[in-house]
Formats: sequence, structure tokens, C-alpha cells
Amino acid sequence: MTILLGFVFTIIIVVGIHELGHYLAARSCNVRVLKFAIGFGAALMSRVDKNGTEWRLGVIPLGGYVQMVMDEKAALELNEVPERSLEGRPRWQRAWIVSAGPLANFVFAMLMFYLAAMLGETGLRARIGEIVPDSPAAIAGFAAGEEIVAVDGTRTLLWSSFYERLFGAIANHDMNVTVQDSSGIEREVILATGRMLPAVLDQGNLLNALGIVPDRSYITLEIDKVVIDSPAEKGGLRAGDVIIAADGMIVDSWEEMTEVIRTHPEQEFQIILARSNQEVEIVVVPEAVDSPVGPQGRLGVIPRVDLEKHSALLVTQRSGPAAALGIAVRRTWELMTTTVRYFFFLVRQEVSTNNLSGPVGIAQIAGQALGLGYYAFLIFLAQISISLGVLNLLPIPVLDGGYLLRYAIEGIMRRDLPDRIVQMAGTVGVVLLIALMVFAVYNDLT
Repeated sequence: MTILLGFVFTIIIVVGIHELGHYLAARSCNVRVLKFAIGFGAALMSRVDKNGTEWRLGVIPLGGYVQMVMDEKAALELNEVPERSLEGRPRWQRAWIVSAGPLANFVFAMLMFYLAAMLGETGLRARIGEIVPDSPAAIAGFAAGEEIVAVDGTRTLLWSSFYERLFGAIANHDMNVTVQDSSGIEREVILATGRMLPAVLDQGNLLNALGIVPDRSYITLEIDKVVIDSPAEKGGLRAGDVIIAADGMIVDSWEEMTEVIRTHPEQEFQIILARSNQEVEIVVVPEAVDSPVGPQGRLGVIPRVDLEKHSALLVTQRSGPAAALGIAVRRTWELMTTTVRYFFFLVRQEVSTNNLSGPVGIAQIAGQALGLGYYAFLIFLAQISISLGVLNLLPIPVLDGGYLLRYAIEGIMRRDLPDRIVQMAGTVGVVLLIALMVFAVYNDLT
């Protein structure tokens, strides 16, 4: 139910904002709007306002549209003057109406980031637990026990904030990271993210790619739960067991245990554990699960969390009105440019197309974000809104970007393109969009 509610709320809000941008821009140019629709298919709700616009909520929540009087012929059929049609307005006004949808998405995302910064996020401090030898982080000079407090001059206390900045920096620019040791002394470290290949983005955990292991000392080696019918249950593990060794090595942290499990997909290994003051030896075979870097092992155990240590690592990052505005502008711009770069990486096949998500994937993430609370859902709405805005600006016929490209060409030529060319381009655009949707849904299901 949470997944369904999250998806419906997301579509209604984000698509509604996009179409509202088109609607308000059309009204500002005196273009007659016939219909404002969220969703397709039969109408769940519908009403006609005093301006003759039908406001409609469709039963299939997979998009929306604003139907305007398009040309002189349609205007005459409705007893309207040609100037009230979209094609009857000056070309710059048509461009404004078309671009207003994505622009509304970007403004909305900025508002969501602003509210999120004002309300604040509570999360884990960006404290480093370990640095993998010879990794990019080790070469840069990071050290275990330090805390990340700023990136490129912007205060960044949480792992979630650092990860967001990291995503935008890969294959783009080197990060200037400010770290603080246990005595409060700060220093700057240059992380060579700009020299990394875009393919790094295919890895499920960018921190692993850098060789940074967060401080997870609050995760104990005691098993809290065993998943039913999992390899762990079949192997004989029980809640309350304490891991001592795995695959012939003493295990000092849950991170080490996770590494053993991850690197043994469908391969048996021995675990030595403490159970009721006795040492017990068992053999387990982790199941194989797909990941961006290949098959990885999964055992089906949940460790016990030391709540006192976990609470000590929690911190709330909140900003005042002025600072929140600056953060909102920066986050919106960075995510816009990162999304554009990611599309280029996809086209050049520098990152895997397996990262594309369709309705099913978006629904799952929306449900998770809604379940995590207001902050996560605000950030998710901002991210989806920016993605929708950027996607619509792609120069594909039938998308907003396709119309803008057409108007630019016509402006240079000082005449309209022939109807035959416009119709042919529209057909190609529809085919491309259908192919993209089918591929995204296939990714979701596989």
C-alpha cells in the first residue's frame, strides 16, 4: 500500500507541477486551454471551469497533458480567433509555453530542497571507519577515524550529503574535502573524482569504489534475526549467535563478515560462532544475487545494532532561511547538470543502461521514500521533478525539447517547417518514447 500511495502522490504532484507550468504559460499568452489532465484513461474526477477548461484526473497515473487549441483550423471549429491557438502566437511565446513545464519542475525541486534544508535531516555522521589500502581515498590521504565536515567549501556532515556531492563529482571535477580529526583539527584533502571513468557510477556503492568504509562500529557481530528459508537458516544459524571467524579468518567487524559473504556466491565456507558459551562450527552457502559488478553472495542474516553507539553517531543538519535558499539553488543546479551528464554517458555507452528505471522502479523507490519520512520524500520529489524536467528537454520530437528545437530551426529559417516533416518527426518521436518506456519497464522487471 505504501508503494502504491507513494507512486500516486509522486505522479500527481510532479506531473501536475509540470502541466501547471504549461497551463499558466498558455493562459499568460491568451491561448485557449481545452483540457488539463493528470493520468490517462477513464476519468476518476472531472469538472469544467468558467473558462471552458476541463480539469481531469485519469484512472491510469502514468503522465498527464495540457490540451490547447493547436492551430487556426482547430480555432475556427471552436469559434475562436486564430490568435487564441498555440500556432497563432508569436514563436517566442510558443517557446515560452513549451519550456514552462520543465521550468516549473526545476522551481518545484528548488522549493523541495529549500524545505528539506529548513526542516533538517538527521542521519549518520560522515565518520570514516576504515580506508582500503591503495584505494583512491588512501592515495588522497584520508585516514580512519576522521570526519568529513565540508565538500568544496559547503558544510557536509552526513554520509547522505557526501554521497550526493560525490555522485555529481565523478568524471566531472576533483573534490576538495575538509576532514576533522578527533581533536578537532581540520585539514583539506583533494579526492581525484574528476579523473575517474563514468563506469564507476555503475557500481552499487561509490564509497566502496573510493575505498572508504563508514564507521559502522555500532553494528555488532551478534545475529539479531535470521531470514526464513534463507541460506543462513538452512545452514543452522540462529538469532543470538555471535560470529567469531569465517572462511578461516578471525572476524573483527560486521564489515569483514559482509565481505566474506559477498565474495562467496554459491560457494560454501565455514563459520565459527559462539552459542550458549560454546563454540559451534557450521557450513553455509550464500545465494547468488545480481549486482552492477556481478554476482554477489547473500546469506540472510541481520546483525544486532548497539543503539547507544548508533545514537552517538547521529547528527541533525539544519539551515536557516538564507542558507537554505543557497543550498536549494546549488542542489538544484548540481542535480540538473549531473542528470544531463548522465544522459550523455548513457548515449555514449559509458554507463550501463540497466540503471534506467520505469514506472515499477519509480513506484518502489517512491514507497521506500514515503516510508522513511518527510525528508526522504521531499528529496525524492525534487529528484524525480528534475529528472522529468531534463527528460522533457531532450531534443526528441513530441517532447518539449523537440518543440523547442523545431522553433529554433524555424526561427533561423524564418519560416515554418513543412507539415510533412513535422508529422514524420512526430511519428519518430513517439516510436522512440515507446521503445524507451518498454526498455525501462523491462529493466524494472528483470
